[in-house]
Amino acid sequence: TAYAGNDAGIGVVAAKQGRRGLLSGAKLRNLFDAIDIHGFGFISLGDAVREQELVQQSLPELLAKWSEIDSDDSGTISWEEFRVFFGDVDDWLEYQLGEIVGMEDLKTQIRRFYKGVMLDQVRKNRGHNVVADLGKYHMIFQGNPGTGKTS
Repeated sequence: TAYAGNDAGIGVVAAKQGRRGLLSGAKLRNLFDAIDIHGFGFISLGDAVREQELVQQSLPELLAKWSEIDSDDSGTISWEEFRVFFGDVDDWLEYQLGEIVGMEDLKTQIRRFYKGVMLDQVRKNRGHNVVADLGKYHMIFQGNPGTGKTS
């Protein structure tokens, strides 16, 4: 069982918002394709260096955080890895949930919680009175040992 409250520190999803969503989906894809000059579906470090002017102008973090973006340590960055790192929080969240085997009820509850937080944020930005204190959410995972609470 997951409990979502609003008393403790900022959750992972909210923390991820700070560096995500730099470009829209289409612009992000166009940038990836411009760096992937061979059309292989991945970017090598050589591609990034070759297109260094474009990279430095559009996404200087690409070279600085290469090892963090290359999540499978292949030495290349796939479109999926690129989209998850530079895309919006929705992309990141769906990728992370996709990495978890099973637990569909939990994934649904986390998605619902995230959408509720985002809706509260939109409401507050539009001047509506929101009871929840944005950015102060926590979750408690309960269950027997070995049931995947820390996965």
